[in-house]
Amino acid sequence: MRENAVPWAQAITWTAVGVGAARSGDQQRAAEAKQSLQRLYDETAKRNNAYWAKQIQVQIGEVDAWMYQQDADPTKALTAMTTAAELEESMDKHAVTPGAVVPAREMLGQLYIEQKHPEEALQAFQAVLQVAPKRFNALYGAAMAADSAGKTQDATRYFKELIEVSVGNERPELARARIKSASRTPKGVIQRASRPPQ
Repeated sequence: MRENAVPWAQAITWTAVGVGAARSGDQQRAAEAKQSLQRLYDETAKRNNAYWAKQIQVQIGEVDAWMYQQDADPTKALTAMTTAAELEESMDKHAVTPGAVVPAREMLGQLYIEQKHPEEALQAFQAVLQVAPKRFNALYGAAMAADSAGKTQDATRYFKELIEVSVGNERPELARARIKSASRTPKGVIQRASRPPQ
């Protein structure tokens, strides 16, 4: 990591470290990442840069949420992630930056899936797709949530859309989508071929 990078750029890496560590059960590493994010937040706030300070605040909430989930505290996990999603969505995107690497609302959907709340997960993924249509992870999440909720028609629609917008075969989610979609295609109906790898 480039220590001389601006705080909000460093924060992206520390968020990835924190979320990855928490979700894989390394709470100590996740706590270290959160501490680094807090330091970066303080630095940014001192520069009176409210926009980026709030972005880092969102990232702290994301790490917190996955740490709570790992600690078997689902209520606090959902509260932290919902707060992060609402804060993120309250801000306009900075003109010269891409969107969030992983939207907090998408992580909320993943959290709902882990907690076996498919209906709520589906709503979260659908909200992401309203802002970022055809986003791979949101389409897959919506398909899986709909499938778990027994909404077969919605699940099939999302699986097919995922196949249509994707290329290659390297992602296991895409392989699963193709299997799910094929199993629901009526006999005699030929599916449109997926695009060849580019």
